[in-house]
Amino acid sequence: MEHVLDLIRESYPEIFQLFQPVNANSELIKKAKIIGLPNDYYQLYSLVDGEVESSHGVFGLHRFLPLVESLENQITDPEALIDIPRKFQYDLFVPLFQTPGRQLIGYAKYGHQWDFAEYDVWLGKLNDQSLTTFLDSFYTKLKQGGYVTEQGINGLIDQAEKEAYSEANNTKPISGKSTEAERGDPIFEMPRLLEVLRKEFVIALPQDWSELLLDVEVYKKNGKPIVRCESYFKIGDHPAQYFELTSDFECTDVIARFQYLMEQEGQHWRKASLTFENGAGVKVCITDE
Repeated sequence: MEHVLDLIRESYPEIFQLFQPVNANSELIKKAKIIGLPNDYYQLYSLVDGEVESSHGVFGLHRFLPLVESLENQITDPEALIDIPRKFQYDLFVPLFQTPGRQLIGYAKYGHQWDFAEYDVWLGKLNDQSLTTFLDSFYTKLKQGGYVTEQGINGLIDQAEKEAYSEANNTKPISGKSTEAERGDPIFEMPRLLEVLRKEFVIALPQDWSELLLDVEVYKKNGKPIVRCESYFKIGDHPAQYFELTSDFECTDVIARFQYLMEQEGQHWRKASLTFENGAGVKVCITDE
């Protein structure tokens, strides 16, 4: 792991200053080791103790959490530890990184095994098998010039993600579906949500879909979230077409969790129009608070 930090220091010395020195609190280190995490977790913390609070994320806008934050932000609630698409139950999640959008990346435990996972709309296993492979991927891209800096951002930005995000934010609001009703200006965006839902959408959508439009209503009945949803898709400039989401699509869980995430950002709604763009993000227009 030293080679990763060395390359950051060599390529972006000002960004390297965002790292904190190793934590010398022996009791905190002992507490971490009791959990029995994979060795690379402890190895990284033996080199640096996360990043300063003002950092937006050295590892491609992923802020490496100080050890105390990693331990304090463990997730133990069984309901929050479900990988919904796989219907898989984890026992514990210990975060290592946090994005500006508050997504967490770390280790999720089941039995005596650990998965490298992300907690976003739900907890899900990542393609990277471990912290080590995550850092190796970062190192390779950094060496190839795949990360850039930007004024006002304390961290490194993935060049490819920056371009995709800019494209998503520059798209025009969608006007209507089959009724051509005005959907209004988007007031909230979460581009990464589409990445989480993509596997579910492709089950029901034609391969050449360009936009997915969902008109949803979310409320609670007897303490449980109820979701009403009308769904449409578009192909290019053709009129929107109605379709039914398949039974494999966990609509209630996904939309309810998405509404919850927005509430954490101060956006409360009962009815909303969601516009997804293939390869981009999701825009939300609140239609009835």
